[in-house]
Amino acid sequence: MEVIITNSARRHGIADVDQLHAYLHAVRVFDLDDDFSMHIGPARTSILLEIDVVCAASGRVVIVHAVIARPKFLRC
Repeated sequence: MEVIITNSARRHGIADVDQLHAYLHAVRVFDLDDDFSMHIGPARTSILLEIDVVCAASGRVVIVHAVIARPKFLRC
C-alpha cells in the first residue's frame, strides 16, 4: 500500500510522519463517501488528529487533509 501526502494536507503544519502514524493507528474511522474517509488517530505525541483520506482507483491512499481532532469527532 502506497500512501501519498498532498500539499493541502500539510497546510496546518502537521508533520508527514505524524499524519502517517495517525492514519496507520486510527482509533476511529468515518466513511464519508465511497472513496473518502476520515481517520481519527494519534500523532507520535499522542495528540489525536483528523486525517482525511481518498482511496484512489490505483489502490493508493491519498491523505488530503490533516488537523488536530475536533471535539465533536472524539465523542463516543
